[in-house]
Amino acid sequence: MKALTDEQLMILISNGDLQMMHQLFDRYSVRIYNYCLKVTRDQTASEDLTQETFYKVIKHRQSFDNRTFAAWIFTIARNLCFDYLKNTEKRGLKMEGLESHMEDGNLDQADQRDRIEHLQKTLGQLDPLDKELILLSRYEKLKYKDIATIMNMSESAIKNRIHRALKKLRQQYFKVI
Repeated sequence: MKALTDEQLMILISNGDLQMMHQLFDRYSVRIYNYCLKVTRDQTASEDLTQETFYKVIKHRQSFDNRTFAAWIFTIARNLCFDYLKNTEKRGLKMEGLESHMEDGNLDQADQRDRIEHLQKTLGQLDPLDKELILLSRYEKLKYKDIATIMNMSESAIKNRIHRALKKLRQQYFKVI
């Protein structure tokens, strides 16, 4: 049997074949959880938000409009995360789990920890939108077109905004080092 695309699976689900949901869950549950964890920095909340995301996918399956499934599900997760942050009075995005993106075989563990800490502080100084764009593009590896859909912006605006955000990040990061 040929593997179905995410969009094909979602069409089947929206037509009532809820058994196909397990395939989408297998493909996206870890990614959604990791995204929620990077945004909230709370494991329990991330588990709940992941579950709520898939609940909303099933509940609103009829509203899937044949756009990219990844953009659709990350839009749901993003909205839930921001509602969570708003309700718990936490402001801004927080980054976690950057260790895997900062590994350098020539550095000892203390130097790596210092660099990761410095990167987290630098990310904390960015505008929340810039942080989110870096998170979606570099950590979740979403395409510009999907990020544009999530953020309700044009693809060219997203490309420019990500370019500027990375430039700011580099300037701030290397300002102190």
